[in-house]
Amino acid sequence: MRRTKQIGTAIILAGALACVMPWVSRPRPVPPQAPGRSSAEGALSGKVIRVLDGDTIEVLNQDGERRVPERIRMTGIDAPEKSQPFGEFCRKLLAQRVAGSEVRVELRGRDRYGRHLGVVFASPRAEGEVMSAANSSVRTDAESLALDINLAQVQAGCAWHYRQYEKQQKPGERVSYSQAEKKAREARVGLWIDSEPLEPWSFRRERQTSRQSRKKARRSS
Repeated sequence: MRRTKQIGTAIILAGALACVMPWVSRPRPVPPQAPGRSSAEGALSGKVIRVLDGDTIEVLNQDGERRVPERIRMTGIDAPEKSQPFGEFCRKLLAQRVAGSEVRVELRGRDRYGRHLGVVFASPRAEGEVMSAANSSVRTDAESLALDINLAQVQAGCAWHYRQYEKQQKPGERVSYSQAEKKAREARVGLWIDSEPLEPWSFRRERQTSRQSRKKARRSS
């Protein structure tokens, strides 16, 4: 019954986008940062060249004389998997925010897959505006990179606050992300249109269990 309800939400994805953007609050300012990697502050910056899903991007980082693609898993949040309801919707929303843009990433270590963990900051775009990487006009000065994109995804109802890993966050981030999820739930924006959305970590666990069961069945046949 739960999965049937989730599949049914797919028919309202287009209308949900129009409801999402007004709920994003004003950007949280951050200190200016020059382009490129900063070992002292644990940051990197560059142009977003890929948006893989609702919480993962690829940034072309200027590392000395080299331009290196770096995969960033946005910390403190967990967005629906691409095969889940709202997965593609949330990926597209993130792409609208950052595709082709210059971003700054505050690094928080790496995950078990070797991806950087970090908070992504970008220049705010006009509300509801869709800008492609080919024709976007983006400010690249460090002072413009003031919008916490991780937080914005939670505010838009496109991610959960990932409390299991909140130790990677600063105390203030834990509070703001938690409050953002609560407000998005109450407003029923984004994925919260569904009264019982399946958490992505539960989805991944169920998928892994299913794979293991199939392997076990093949071995015993």
